[in-house]
Amino acid sequence: MKKTITKIAILSFLVLFMSACNQDASVKMEVINGIEVPPEPDPVKNNATLEGVDVNTNGVRDDVERIAAKDSQYKAEIDNPIILEYQKIINYQSISIDEVSKSFLKILCFYHKNPNALDLENKILNTDERVRAYDTAQAESLSNSLYPVVIDDQKCEGQ
Repeated sequence: MKKTITKIAILSFLVLFMSACNQDASVKMEVINGIEVPPEPDPVKNNATLEGVDVNTNGVRDDVERIAAKDSQYKAEIDNPIILEYQKIINYQSISIDEVSKSFLKILCFYHKNPNALDLENKILNTDERVRAYDTAQAESLSNSLYPVVIDDQKCEGQ
């Protein structure tokens, strides 16, 4: 009897552990340029909210993740905070204005170091609602003067 209970307990643990490790077994990931990415989201669902679709729950919209994987210029940005910083700003009501300002500084420094990457912003801010949320957060951040307007190498050191 004791062995049976132990076996059931171990089996239950393994089932729970395996299900916790698998975010959504029905989501079939794809590989683009050696990077595992989620499938292309339905544009209507993806653009219906500021957050968009994020089936692998990594904080990056699936369409942006796919763009970054396709373009060698952005491959490193999938795990880099820049894309996540945009998501923070778009959803700025859920974080402090200080955090929004830090996110803006990181983004401005990224573009200071990578001036040819400006089209990434257009791909991330791809709906009127996302652009408005970004602009509103930027206006609030500027009104609090928490991040420098002029960006240079010294201000971007460590960003």
